[in-house]
Amino acid sequence: MLLELSKLKGLPLGIMDEGRRGGKILRALFDPEQVKIIGFLIKTESFWGQNKIVALSDVIAIDGSGAVVNSSDDILDIRDIVRVERILKDKIKLVGLRAYDKKNNFLGYVYDGVADSQTGDLVRFYVKFLFKKYIFGRSQVVKADNKKIVFDTDSKIINKEAEILPDAAEAF
Repeated sequence: MLLELSKLKGLPLGIMDEGRRGGKILRALFDPEQVKIIGFLIKTESFWGQNKIVALSDVIAIDGSGAVVNSSDDILDIRDIVRVERILKDKIKLVGLRAYDKKNNFLGYVYDGVADSQTGDLVRFYVKFLFKKYIFGRSQVVKADNKKIVFDTDSKIINKEAEILPDAAEAF
């Protein structure tokens, strides 16, 4: 199943074996080295509401109404996974990442993405700047790091001023 990342914020996280809500999703955790989503930052339901993480591999179901993990043991402290701790410390986020073409021309900022719910692989990137919007497929990613993402614009690109048609997203 494909997930639009902007629609995940605020969704509940359920704990199956306890039959209760464990928190709410704050955002997806983007790993630029793998160009994929590796988990989710959540706010727990406890009185003090701590920020914790859930690895994508521990999520047994996710859709537009929320995500589910098997047990509360799947909700981890941020320091438990070194890569996630680094991502949060360096403030690495997919949304807001600067987008460039191979010739280092600025295209805009990533404002959303679509990921595969099983693997976390990002399959689509939505980029905009002023009145231009672009949709890039995963095959067009040349390089990504914590500051920018570079796309191959020589291959197929969808470019509409001020509007992206809903069926244009299905072209990839």
